[in-house]
Amino acid sequence: MSDAVRSLDELVSRVLARKRGVRVTGLRGAARAWAGAQLVRSTATPALFLAPDAKSADALLEDLRVFLGEPTPEEGGRVRPFPRPDTLPYDRFSPQTFVVSQRMDVLHRWASGPENVAGLVVVAPITALALRVPSRAALRARTRQITIGQWTDREELVADLVAAGYARMTIVEERGEIAVRGGIVDVFPPHAAKPLRIELLGDEVESIREFDAASQRSQERVGSVALPPPREILLDRDLLIERSAAIRAEAEAQGADARGTDEMLDALLRGTLPPGAESLAPWLQPELESVFDYLPGDALVVVEEPEAAFDRLARFGDEAAHGADAARAAGRVVAKPDALLVATDAIHHALARCNPVAIERLDVADDDDGARIAVRAGDHDALRRELARGRTGDAALLPLVSALEQWLRQRWRVVVAAPALSGAERLRQLLNEYGLDAKLARDAKPEPLWGRPGQIEVRVAALSEGFALPFARLAVITEEEIFGPRERRRTKVSVREAAALESLAQLEPGGFLVHAEHGIGVYRGLVQLAVGPRAGGAANEFLRIEYDGGDRLFVPVHRLSQVQRYVGAEGVPPRLDKLGGATWEKAKARVKHALRDMAKELVSVHAARALAEGFAFSPRDRALEEFEAGFPYEETTDQLAAIEDVLGDMQRCEPMDRLVCGDVGFGKTEVAVRAAFKAVMDGKQVAVLVPTTVLCAQHEETFQKRFSGYPVRVDSLSRFRSPKEAKA
Repeated sequence: MSDAVRSLDELVSRVLARKRGVRVTGLRGAARAWAGAQLVRSTATPALFLAPDAKSADALLEDLRVFLGEPTPEEGGRVRPFPRPDTLPYDRFSPQTFVVSQRMDVLHRWASGPENVAGLVVVAPITALALRVPSRAALRARTRQITIGQWTDREELVADLVAAGYARMTIVEERGEIAVRGGIVDVFPPHAAKPLRIELLGDEVESIREFDAASQRSQERVGSVALPPPREILLDRDLLIERSAAIRAEAEAQGADARGTDEMLDALLRGTLPPGAESLAPWLQPELESVFDYLPGDALVVVEEPEAAFDRLARFGDEAAHGADAARAAGRVVAKPDALLVATDAIHHALARCNPVAIERLDVADDDDGARIAVRAGDHDALRRELARGRTGDAALLPLVSALEQWLRQRWRVVVAAPALSGAERLRQLLNEYGLDAKLARDAKPEPLWGRPGQIEVRVAALSEGFALPFARLAVITEEEIFGPRERRRTKVSVREAAALESLAQLEPGGFLVHAEHGIGVYRGLVQLAVGPRAGGAANEFLRIEYDGGDRLFVPVHRLSQVQRYVGAEGVPPRLDKLGGATWEKAKARVKHALRDMAKELVSVHAARALAEGFAFSPRDRALEEFEAGFPYEETTDQLAAIEDVLGDMQRCEPMDRLVCGDVGFGKTEVAVRAAFKAVMDGKQVAVLVPTTVLCAQHEETFQKRFSGYPVRVDSLSRFRSPKEAKA
């Protein structure tokens, strides 16, 4: 039986001294990522971390980033993802552009030489290794190097980048896009943190600057840039012509649809990549290699839960084989699985040659116990259950306080991690109310710089799980382990932006649009137009809107915010405005007049309300803060402001007069839930009025979940209730 390691130095030295693969066992919670971060810090070589699946890889990447104190990949951090494409092999659809860009980012870095891989940490699901990738020679051949002072033809540069897979757009916002305006070429390479603006004076590169994708403003100068391809399919027209006969012969042998094959080949010869063309990669590329051909020879390879990982890899191979059979049955010509994928056995052998470090949760011995390094790391499952049982009591956090006090007595470093600043501040305040002094840390730092022995640090960090490491005297516990599972909110978008994007996504030719300056018209689709002094050049996309009398308005796609989808009575078509006419201005004037009348009425109501006397509720207390901590989402800044404003209103003697507005899913209900909690805790009843029966049922379910375990009765009154139930 292998003895457990007694220090961090012993763990690192035993792993780095290995002559073959080794297992590090007993690493519970995020301790697996913690151990991986220690190994990364102890060596200057690049590292590859492999997880059983995409979800585990995402969690491992975020944990490693936090422990290493690194910024996000978008901000230039060295911990980067290498995802498996979000489509299965032989699907009819192609992977999303950002997923392919992430893969090309890593391949470019690995292929660029030692200066670009020092300290690079790549995290991937093991199935990401199964797909063959373009050869290093092909990738280097398609990578353009641009330097200030270099002479280059603009049209040739743009043509090369478009052929390499860059999508030509009006403005550049995402990786893999290119835009041209006169002598300026904007491009966003897959490996760059920011897009680049290349300014040409004639055929000479005058300057290269980074720029902000949101504001489009130029920023820092750079001396030279590499522009690698943003996609894995590197089309070569001459090679495609050469292999067209072989593809048609294979299509005939597979019984594929001849017309569909010809259409697909025609699209490829025009430089267009049809959806699902990845299944033809062996014919479209001059040569394919495996990820292991790119991986630096001295790379540290770490495999999380290898048994589960290899089981998933085997199932992925079976899924690919079934996908190939289904594609052939549907009449599509596809490459054979052994040409498109790396065999599972080959991946096993390639990993074995890397002397991998396996990191495992369970401390289980095997026949080769000499290759096992045992670590005693605890999790917080028992504490989590104890906190869940007492979550609605008067002192819900006493089990946590007891555990923290025990660690502090033993002079451990204690870190409480919360993904958002609001949650971290609330945790610090709650711990202070229990008599525990806690420091707030919001800046990203490597784990050795976290906290001090015998102190509590509440850190803004998105860790997947906590753990306790006796030999390192380190305890980490997460907000989720204290208050229950949290759910991630969608990215915050302003109401106006959200409405515009959703409306345009739903548009179909023949639908009605409202332009901010010209009024209601009929949407007639997108058109390509070349305008300006260079009208003979590349065309841009415009929305075509038709008005009364047949007049047409062309709106550039970058001015979509001026357009909204018309919303009115269902089945009643609106009256079209005349382009340049007075009807739209008259309609806006009528609305302004109506709004003035409404304002006068509201002033009268507000004056009467100001004279009335209301009930002043008690200030916020620990019970409310513990109730707030049970909210399974991260509050937005606006949501927190609305909650504080409403609670502040409740503490005054005047009747409340506040309207909380927000888009669907942005947290208005939680504002009402917290106000209701304060009211019932002060001995009042709460009535929630809703416009529909369905919404009544939804709110009843939400309130019941939030008040579960509290001595509060939540019920509803709607047409779904019988007269007897309504009177009860």
